Amino acid sequence: MNGKNNKKTTLGWLKSVWNSLPNVLKLLTFVSTILAIIIALKTLFPATPCEIDFFDANPEAIEPGENFTLRWCVTGATKVTIEPGIGEVDSRGTLTLSPAKTTTYEILASDGKVEKVDYCTVTVKETALEIKIFEASPDTLEEGESSILSWSVSGCSKVLIEPEVGSKEPIGTISVSPSKTTTYKLTVSDGGKKEVKYCTVVVKQEVLEIKSFKANPEFIESGEDSTLSWLVSGASRVTIEPDIGPVEYSGISVVSPSETTIYKLTAYDDGKEETAYCTVAVESGAPDIKYFESSLDVIEEGESSTLSWSVSGASKVTIKPELGNVAFTDSRPVSPGKTTTYTLEAVNGDETVTETTQVRLLYTAEYEQVKYAYQEGDWYGKKYTVVELLGEKYAPLKDTSRNKLAGLVIDDATKYAIRTGEAFDLGNGYALGVKQIDVEGDRVWLEFTKDGDFVDDELIIGTGSTWEVKLNNIEGENDVVVLRVHVNQVFQGAVDSIVQIQGIWLIDFDDAFTLQDGDKLPGNEYYVWESGYDYIKYTEV
Repeated sequence: MNGKNNKKTTLGWLKSVWNSLPNVLKLLTFVSTILAIIIALKTLFPATPCEIDFFDANPEAIEPGENFTLRWCVTGATKVTIEPGIGEVDSRGTLTLSPAKTTTYEILASDGKVEKVDYCTVTVKETALEIKIFEASPDTLEEGESSILSWSVSGCSKVLIEPEVGSKEPIGTISVSPSKTTTYKLTVSDGGKKEVKYCTVVVKQEVLEIKSFKANPEFIESGEDSTLSWLVSGASRVTIEPDIGPVEYSGISVVSPSETTIYKLTAYDDGKEETAYCTVAVESGAPDIKYFESSLDVIEEGESSTLSWSVSGASKVTIKPELGNVAFTDSRPVSPGKTTTYTLEAVNGDETVTETTQVRLLYTAEYEQVKYAYQEGDWYGKKYTVVELLGEKYAPLKDTSRNKLAGLVIDDATKYAIRTGEAFDLGNGYALGVKQIDVEGDRVWLEFTKDGDFVDDELIIGTGSTWEVKLNNIEGENDVVVLRVHVNQVFQGAVDSIVQIQGIWLIDFDDAFTLQDGDKLPGNEYYVWESGYDYIKYTEV
């Protein structure tokens, strides 16, 4: 009993003490007690650490357009985000996604103090850029009908169809109604590669055609009538000249020409035109060619001249070559590839009259600087001037007077051996002879002749030397170089002494000539039209 009473006494005393404490002390005591309990609980049960338990994709590889499931589980975090494009999420969850390309996703978990990161990658299998289908059905239409364009493309997100359709999905169809035959172009690109495919929708249209155009009768006496009749399809406009003008697509017209007349029917449609002719011949004797001429008598290659003519009293007019049957009065451009004589022939019954005009082609020859064939020793890098006229090469006597020319006889780098007493034929009657060789003194005595007559000679000392022959009073020019010869070596044999030459250049100074504007070219029916420092223009006589 005493023990129980003591406990009661103690509890009572504590209660009285508690009741006697101020309220502030009571509150402080309560808070301290709660904090002590929390600290004790944290000690006994520590907080869960921030961890990413798992973060994965299923499946990890997909085809373009397919889906996958992104899964994650995080513990101990106050904030969880997933990038790219997702943002803040719950600590645990799944998402169904369909990326257009291979993507690496990042999960970031944070408890305010610690951050945890993990990654997973979803591979989108690349598809080769390919136009599998691009076609039109039907591909042939009547005007106003429609066709369906169909296409299927892999390896891209958009396609471009021209004309008019524009940007579309990789697979699709569209109805088109072109007003004329149209080729559609499908273009796809993946950035580095480009593919193109075409399909054509043919729109049937009535073809522009002159089915008939004739005169009945074709021959009349002066004062009589003839009836023109015609039939045209696919035209937007039809005219008949002379004197008639616009007409219907088919019809007749009575005409009474006072002289032979060629009627011209022209049918037009969408920028195109077709022509046909018929003639009403008025029999009245021989035809009269009033004029037949060319606008340019001389043209350069590629240029044109215009032939013009006027004929009366003819049933038919033709121009040869090239033009064939023509109207009585007209003009046509011509661009012949060579000098051409055009002949106009006017016919009326048994009467025929002709006239000619000529268009001459102007040729241009340009002077050139060319290297000597032999390019060694003191010949190395040296050039001379040459011009080619009608397939023959000519060299100016002096570069300062290029209209004074001589034919190029030889320009050769071949090695030749000439014995003492022999004459080496250079061409055109020119020859090079060896009169004497002194092997010990390394000397060669050469002689230059024309048709057996002496021109010049020289004692050349030392092999490897060049003999340059200069003559005076060639077409009024002095110090004209006409021959260059390079002596390569000399040999003394048991019987003969031989000179080896390599490098020969010669012009035909004996037939040199001076060209002035209007002069004939040598040996040809051509003459100089115009000459300058760099060129000679010439044409046929």
